[in-house]
Amino acid sequence: MSGRERDMISPLSSSVNVYFVAGIGTWFSGNMFAPAMQLLADKFREGGCSRIHSTAFYPYGTMDHLPRSRIRITMLRQAIQVICDMYRRPDRSPAIVGLTRDIRKDYGRSGEGDIVLVGHSGGGIAAYGAARLLSGQGYSVPHVVQVGSPECHIVPEWRERVYRLRQPGWKDWATWWRLSLFSHPLRRDTVSIEKGHPYYFCPDTKDKDGVSNLSKVIDKIWEGLRYEAEQEFQSELEPNV
Repeated sequence: MSGRERDMISPLSSSVNVYFVAGIGTWFSGNMFAPAMQLLADKFREGGCSRIHSTAFYPYGTMDHLPRSRIRITMLRQAIQVICDMYRRPDRSPAIVGLTRDIRKDYGRSGEGDIVLVGHSGGGIAAYGAARLLSGQGYSVPHVVQVGSPECHIVPEWRERVYRLRQPGWKDWATWWRLSLFSHPLRRDTVSIEKGHPYYFCPDTKDKDGVSNLSKVIDKIWEGLRYEAEQEFQSELEPNV
């Protein structure tokens, strides 16, 4: 692979910190993002990144230590938090402020490189809010990926940096909570997965051809992350007139 080809494939610096952000109704013990972290890290290494650090955060809490009788009411409270975060400033959200603080603490231990945020469901709302706060504090956050996330207002200066991925049509109810006609990301795509909303990152759920949901989603995420680098590379090839 030539240096120029590597520059085209790698959309970020040689050091990347990928933070996965969970939504509501999740269990820390399930470690739902572990296979996705590994698969996406492999993509970055193939693209020329020499250092990839990944971890997951649960800004709306987890269900691990709750009795069964408390799960539904807890999920309702979490959903209300997400809905509020869709409409209020990120610095006024306890969940988003807490997520930003946790990312800064983790980043302080690793110490370098770009930050990429990948949020699932309500975690996509928190990821976008945290990205804005982190960017305002001087961190390099070139990409936010929202997977199966509700529609939310994207401010103009972030429309190029947010990539939204969802199931096609009306299959995923969570992604149609609020329709944003003029404030959506400029980069949007669909991915056909099996079983629905909770299974975007599932490596064991496969289609009739044996392709897993996880593989499809990570491939789409990588395409979204490559977009900016490919655009820049193409502009370099075009002659000035």
